[in-house]
Amino acid sequence: MLGRSFSKDLLSGQRLKNTGQQDRYLVGCNHPAIIARELFKQVNGTTIAGS
Repeated sequence: MLGRSFSKDLLSGQRLKNTGQQDRYLVGCNHPAIIARELFKQVNGTTIAGS
């Protein structure tokens, strides 16, 4: 999630929590995966079914 906080004033360096003043961005798949998504879904499905 990008944009959770923002600088109110660049000179003072004060950071504020973004509660709707500016846009937020959800970034997905921004780094290479350690395992394939299909393998993750397969293993995750078996662990949920097995418990």
